[in-house]
Amino acid sequence: MNSNTTETVAGVMARLTDAWQAKDVPGYLALLTDHVDVVNRGGQRLTGKQAFAQQLNWLLDYPAIFEAEHTLESVRVLRPGMALAHELRIEPLRQSRATYLLVEHEEGQWLIESIAIAPIERPRDPATGERI
Repeated sequence: MNSNTTETVAGVMARLTDAWQAKDVPGYLALLTDHVDVVNRGGQRLTGKQAFAQQLNWLLDYPAIFEAEHTLESVRVLRPGMALAHELRIEPLRQSRATYLLVEHEEGQWLIESIAIAPIERPRDPATGERI
């Protein structure tokens, strides 16, 4: 694994977290490709930076979500110019795990091509539907 690539991707992820926690929507969006694919924690698929920007601007009305603790759990280089990152998000009332696909573009700029967010919940009993 290329440790320089891993460090570069970790830097992109740190800038993403900084923009998120500062509620800096333009700064956050600057780290994404124009055609980014996002599956949010509710399972909604958003295609393109403009669609995702609308959701981010809507989220500004819910300040607690921006106070989440973000922990970069792993960065894995899949092949030259492509990496996968996993992040744990701990909010006051819920947790989620996000997976990011990053691709190196011109002049070594790494951008996020895809984000998928999965809630972390206790499983349900198949018979009763109650959390176990």
